[in-house]
Amino acid sequence: MIKTAKVINGKISKYDWVITVPSEEYGCLVGMIFQIDPFGSPDHETKNETDDIHVNFMNAGYSDKRKNEIAEQISELYGENKPFDELPLDDVIMYPDGLIRITDIESCVFKKLLESYENAEAFCNQILDQYKILECEDINNIKIYYSNIRVNKLIRLGYSYYIMEGGYISKDKATIIIDNRQPYIGQILALNPDEQKHRDNLHELISSGALVIKLNKQL
Repeated sequence: MIKTAKVINGKISKYDWVITVPSEEYGCLVGMIFQIDPFGSPDHETKNETDDIHVNFMNAGYSDKRKNEIAEQISELYGENKPFDELPLDDVIMYPDGLIRITDIESCVFKKLLESYENAEAFCNQILDQYKILECEDINNIKIYYSNIRVNKLIRLGYSYYIMEGGYISKDKATIIIDNRQPYIGQILALNPDEQKHRDNLHELISSGALVIKLNKQL
């Protein structure tokens, strides 16, 4: 049976790529999961009441600049100066809420995450800001805009284009992504009074990377 765990933006399993959130001691590091020990299992090591996620942060392919940043970051954490290659980052136990799954992001985006802390932090904050929107009450009546739409991913999620409606509608008919109907171009609207269906669809859109949601049209 394949072990899985739930992180900020969905489920992860062995060999998934992840990035740590900026607020973590090991913030903005990119690594691959090689072991998941569920809470309550015999192999669970920490005192955390969450799954133990073992991550190797050493083999992502960081730029020299990023390696130097990480060496400074971790050396400060441990109070001992060490070069990148000597850092104890090949088996770090993380908890799920400190991780973002990045297995399916575009290769060009993945590469940027490895170039600098600044790039990694900006990426993480964009993801986290989107999930904060999902926490809003009365989400059906909030103006939510989108950018960076990827039609091929929408189709895989089951969205169909309706010319008369001017946008892509989810398979459960709860959400529409409008690209050709004034004055709603660039918005994501609820079509169903069931808030949870719309919220779930937004979550799926974010986690799949089909688009980026935001509350400000100009951002």
